[in-house]
Amino acid sequence: MKTKRLKISFVLALLLLLNGCSMIPGMGNNSSGASALIGMLTSQLGVSNEQALGGTAALFGLAKQSLSAGDFSSVTKSLPGIGSLLGMASMGGGSSDVSAGGGLASVAGQFSSLGLSPDMAGKFVPVVLDYAKSAGGDNTMNLLQGVLK
Repeated sequence: MKTKRLKISFVLALLLLLNGCSMIPGMGNNSSGASALIGMLTSQLGVSNEQALGGTAALFGLAKQSLSAGDFSSVTKSLPGIGSLLGMASMGGGSSDVSAGGGLASVAGQFSSLGLSPDMAGKFVPVVLDYAKSAGGDNTMNLLQGVLK
């Protein structure tokens, strides 16, 4: 119970940070950054902010594990806030680590721990890819599309 409260507190702090950073010049705006992706996931899939954050961290953790360091760096540079989201997820007791085996099956445990069925990972992917294309361009979307299957 205490761990769950800690995670919820962390998620709320992360949301405030993401929202606050979007108001600071040079740190993005309301239509970009990780907060925009979280908003897309909550509105399109009906998941909570905590579930959207955790699912996003899981998928980008899979991308980090699967892509070369240079390709993943390119992704995080073109999608503001994603690198920070991964770092903050691991500091707050969440995880962007994926299990062995690769592919979306490797994030099933993380989605389950968020109270989501493992097949929700497949529903997150099109939203993440749409966001990646609009915020980072075709190259970013193609890099992610290659590993989020």
